Amino acid sequence: MTPGLHQASISLKKILQLDGELAASTGESAGRELFASQAPLQIDLRGVCHAYPAATGDGQFMLGPLDLTIREGECVYIVGGNGSGKTTLALLLLGLYEPEAGPMVLNGKATCMPTASTFRQCLPISTCSSSCSRPSKRT
Repeated sequence: MTPGLHQASISLKKILQLDGELAASTGESAGRELFASQAPLQIDLRGVCHAYPAATGDGQFMLGPLDLTIREGECVYIVGGNGSGKTTLALLLLGLYEPEAGPMVLNGKATCMPTASTFRQCLPISTCSSSCSRPSKRT
């Protein structure tokens, strides 16, 4: 085994061990009831807000309040100009950011950060730069 591959193998074992420890300490299994129902999944954002402090101290950028419902099987495109909050919304949906206000509800139950990894399991995300959505011109 090459040294680089051996190091990668050791790193993977450590990551898997840490993942198991984190899952046990955060009560991840407590969120599994969100997926117990056979009903289609539904995510609701109800007045969700996330704020960033301004770099210059002149205030802050705030995304929201957002009211949004996404049902299983829907394809949702998040579009907007630079700095409009697209990435912030995606990070909120993934549970990587916690909203300052408003609940994020999955199948009728408000989510919280300890169950964010469970929440993220139902969100397949595909990102795309602006160049991949433009049709090529043929001459």
